[in-house]
Amino acid sequence: MEVGVQRNPEAYERFQKVAEIPMLVLSLAVVPVIVVPLVVELSPAGETAFEAANWFIWVAFVIEFVGLFALAPDRKKMVTSHLLDLAIIVIPMFRPLRAARGLRLLRALAGAGRAAQAVGRIRTQSGFQAFIGLALIAVGAAGVLVWAFEHNDSTSNIETIGDGLWWAIATTTTVGYGDYVPVTVEGRAIAAVLMVLGVGVLAVITANVAASFIEAEPPGEMAALEDRLDRIEEKLDRLLGDG
Repeated sequence: MEVGVQRNPEAYERFQKVAEIPMLVLSLAVVPVIVVPLVVELSPAGETAFEAANWFIWVAFVIEFVGLFALAPDRKKMVTSHLLDLAIIVIPMFRPLRAARGLRLLRALAGAGRAAQAVGRIRTQSGFQAFIGLALIAVGAAGVLVWAFEHNDSTSNIETIGDGLWWAIATTTTVGYGDYVPVTVEGRAIAAVLMVLGVGVLAVITANVAASFIEAEPPGEMAALEDRLDRIEEKLDRLLGDG
């Protein structure tokens, strides 16, 4: 007989919903926490702060993953649907390897992907204002990160943070003027994530505008329309029958 936390689908869903927005924020935080120490020379105090933030995020992901695993009715399905979370947890264990820098960037991309997944789930829930706020934070973070990667590259024209933010806004809104274009691998990876986020943001805004029009309709409007159509159909039947 299995002893431990009872695997309850309702408890699993509740836990996932409660953790969704905090974990989305931490998923977005993973990117600058990992990337900034790689591209900026920090003071010892700054390095300590970033390292502490890194471990705090790691512990939070471990707690969420263990909690979901304990409550999941189907643990195999839970693991396969949270592979990005698992990557964020496992990658720090490979720090001694020569490819540690590349693995850190991979972890940052996993965090961005995890955030995109969360955005997709939040789209179907309430909290539109919170979603837009988080999207704006993501756009700002992407602009700063692209500048961090691009400004030292002689072939890039993204030279200031303002250039990076302008590029991020143009990319998110799918305008794509093409006046600023990332040329580094890291910059283009961030661009790919931001493009997906931009499509998601526009979809959420469109869906909420449509929903507001539907909710604004009087409750009996649809029933009255159906009743009118039924009467028209009856009159047509009579006319055709008399003919």
